Amino acid sequence: MALVVRLHGRLMRAAGTEKIAIEEPVGTVGDLIGALVKMKPELAEFLREDLVADGALFILVNGHSVKVMEGMKTKLLTGDVITIDRIDLLQAIGGG
Repeated sequence: MALVVRLHGRLMRAAGTEKIAIEEPVGTVGDLIGALVKMKPELAEFLREDLVADGALFILVNGHSVKVMEGMKTKLLTGDVITIDRIDLLQAIGGG
């Protein structure tokens, strides 16, 4: 098994699974996202690069955020464990 992707929250529900094994070679996190969307098109709306920049999508490689690494250009190695989660916050529209 080349890479293991662990999904949480809405991503897990959309994919219908908690873990996805990526057997095809992927060089970077961006390549991985492309491979995931190809395997599970229903994840496309959740795995947009702008969500990473906005802080709504968390991608960890072996427990380290790609935001403090090289972002979507972070290189991946065989055996890496990638965790992806999305945080959705409700905007307050009223006051009290």
